[in-house]
Amino acid sequence: MSSVECKWVKSRYVGEQAKRVRELAAHGIGYIILESDKTGLTAAFRIGSHKELGYAMEELSDYESERMDEKLRKIQGIPQGV
Repeated sequence: MSSVECKWVKSRYVGEQAKRVRELAAHGIGYIILESDKTGLTAAFRIGSHKELGYAMEELSDYESERMDEKLRKIQGIPQGV
């Protein structure tokens, strides 16, 4: 079985989309909330490295990606270094 290379990206969400992303993130499904305000939220998520970024997506730096990997491991209960 082969694995898919992924990259971390972020995007801004408002309205009903922001509400749905917040619900998914609260359940540990797919998104990590980076910042939130009265108008919406910015969330990080992984996509396949071969995928092109949408117009509202921004790829995270290597450092930011490492931080997201750490947060994801905590959310999933995976010990560091595994």
